[in-house]
Parts: sequence; C-alpha cells; structure tokens
Amino acid sequence: MAIVAAFRGLRYNPAEVPDLGVVVAPPYDVISPQAREALLARSPHNSVRLILEAGADRYALSARRLAQWRACGILVRDAEPAFYVVEDHYHVKDATGHDVERRRLGLVALVRIEPPEARVILPHERTLSGPRADRFHLMSAVNAHLSQVFLLAPDKDGAFEAWLEKLTAGEPGVSFSEPEGASHRLTCLTDRLVQEEIRALLAPRPLLIADGHHRYETARAYRDLRRERDGGIRQDGRAPYDYVMATVASMDDPGTTVLGYHRVVRKTGLSPEVLRARLESRFAVTRVARAGEPAACERLLTAMCEGASRGETAIGMVLHGDEGLYVASRPKGPGEPILDRLDVSVLHRAVFEELLGMTEEEVREQRRIDYTPDPDLALARVTVGSHAAAFLLNPTPPGEVLAVAQAGLVMPQKSTYFYPKLLTGLVFHPMDPGDLL
Repeated sequence: MAIVAAFRGLRYNPAEVPDLGVVVAPPYDVISPQAREALLARSPHNSVRLILEAGADRYALSARRLAQWRACGILVRDAEPAFYVVEDHYHVKDATGHDVERRRLGLVALVRIEPPEARVILPHERTLSGPRADRFHLMSAVNAHLSQVFLLAPDKDGAFEAWLEKLTAGEPGVSFSEPEGASHRLTCLTDRLVQEEIRALLAPRPLLIADGHHRYETARAYRDLRRERDGGIRQDGRAPYDYVMATVASMDDPGTTVLGYHRVVRKTGLSPEVLRARLESRFAVTRVARAGEPAACERLLTAMCEGASRGETAIGMVLHGDEGLYVASRPKGPGEPILDRLDVSVLHRAVFEELLGMTEEEVREQRRIDYTPDPDLALARVTVGSHAAAFLLNPTPPGEVLAVAQAGLVMPQKSTYFYPKLLTGLVFHPMDPGDLL
C-alpha cells in the first residue's frame, strides 16, 4: 500500500519574498545555461541557486546557501505538518498542434520509499548513473528534498480529483504567476482529519512515477546511506529519510498532459530516397503535407492522431532533402505484448535498430539522437540541415504507461514528457535532526 505523510514544509517567507513567481524554477534537468541566467536575474533568492549551482564546490555552496536563507528568515518552516495542494493553470498545444488551456491539481506530500518488489511505486523508465550521482551528492550536502517526484494515481472513478477539488474550493492560498504566463495557487492543509482522509484515499492505489525517476532513486540511495550511518536504530519507517517529497496527481485528470517526445536524428547514413524506400518496406508511408505550407506541422500531427484513433502505429517523418511530411503507419497486432505495441518501441526497434543500425549504447548515450517535445523545433532542425531526419510521436496515454510499469517493464528513455514540469521552490522538505513523521 502507498503510505503518504504530511510534513512541516520549509517555504519562502512572504514578508521577505512576496511573489513566489520570481523564486520558483523548473526541474534542474530542463534548465539550460541561458535559462539559469534568466532565473538568477529574477531574484537573488531564486531556487535555482539551491538545485543547480556551478563550480567544483557546488554542492557545499548549495548547502551553505540553504542554511543562510533559513538563518536570515528568507525561508521559514511551517509550524504544523501539512499537505499542500498545487493548482496549475497553463496553456499547451494539444496532440494536433492547437492551443488549449488546462488546469491540473496535485497533492504535495511525503511518500514512503518502497522496495521495487512491493510494486507500490512504479517506474517506467531506466535511470542513468550520472544524474543519480549528481542528485545524490546534492541531497547528501543539503540534507533535504529540494524538488518533488511527480507521481500519478489511478483515478478512474474521479474520487481523488473530486476530493482535491472539494478541499481547495474557497480555501485561502498563495497565488502567483510565471513570466511565461502560467498561473498557480498553493493551498496548505493542516486539518488532521482531512489528512487521515488523504492517507486512506491513496493507500490502495499504486503510484506511477511520471517524472523524477532519478530523484526517486536518489532518495532511495540516500535512505540506505542514512540507515547505515544510524546503525539501524530507526527501522520503523518514521524517519524523514524514509520518504521522498512528491506531487501526486490524478492519472485520469484531463489536466494531466502528456506530450509527444520527438526524436531528431543527426545523421542517418542514407539518402532520403533510400531511407524512405526502406521505410516503405515496413510501413505504409503517406505524404500528408509539404514543408513550408501553412499549418503543415498541424496537418502532420492531425494525420498521426487519426492513425492512432484507428488503432495503428502512426509515426510522423521529415527528411532533410525531401520537402514532404510523411506518416509511417501500420496496424498493431492484437496479441502483441504491451511494450511492443507502443509507437516509441516500434520506432526504436524497426527504424533506429533495424534500418539505421543504431546500437543500444548509441541510443542510451544520445550519440545520434536529440529529443524535443516541440514538433515545430524538430521540423526546423531538419529544414536548416543540422539534423538529417525527425520522427514525431503521438503522446503515450498514461494508462498505457501504467500497464507497462505494472508488467515490470520499462520503456525506452525519454518516452514520455509530462507537462507542465513541476516547480521547485513551492515547498522544501528539510530532514532536520530529531524529525519524526
């Protein structure tokens, strides 16, 4: 069963930081050097100074800064354990490229770290050693959870989403906006009876890791280290390091957006004519638009969605030196294993491995492939010639991701792009000496 706990969050002091919009930041792994500079320019107390410092002593610097901000009252700890509800309003392009407005509700809580064999917290992607080591060094230095893991709870009856709606309706909260346009509200829930309802509601549900696989693995490694250091004194699951800070959202909330995560190949080693001919031996390849036409990208995405609605694998394709925009499609076998049915698996196996000869190591280390959730950017890279081909993917529905995870399988890396990314800076979880849950 999933065990969640309220906690005394560490938050920005509104007397010192009246606008949360200038101190929040996206996850560290999507922050470019240019974006980092822009975040630093917003406020000297932007949370990027904690999660993404520079230099050889960056972890120690983050730890000193966290301690300084607490000492001078920039960050203050809540007096009572709480759950926190985050409400996000944002704009995004849907699967056909049209702009839509959506809202997402999420519960910020501590979630107990479970052994993999318990099948309670379910990953769907492999992790890489480099990011794990980086986040482990940071957590060990600051002794805190600075960012959240994003978890999805199955919610076909809508009970979890309805419960979040009911609890936040009319409640006072902290509202703010980001310069990019998204708006947010953070509500603090300290009522003990309400907290018990939350625990009971989430207890029977498996939780899918939507985003933050490296953060979850880091928290597990840190827990094991602390247990070893403590000599096994605390084995009752009440130590703060037995948990990871997470945002839990409804898997069935329409505001939970998954974007297609497109692949842009630097070199194919084949002419566009030869590559297209080889693809035609494995797929039905249909030209649906011409590069440069009005709304060409939207037409390509729409054709891909139509293929998916027919139960087909439908992969968008653009080749440098060929002005056509194509859909490569083929029927899905009714008896195929769940992992083999996914478009991303078909692309990696039938195209990258079998047609282009990419090795698993080349894919894992991103030697020939770049990734983007932006279809316009993918097409632009091919148009200017920096890349030889772009392969566009329909979003993988969360239910299919859950089915893969429940089967104990993992998808190819960067198979999903959940949007919007969780914000760092809303609340932190310090693991102070003497804390118990």
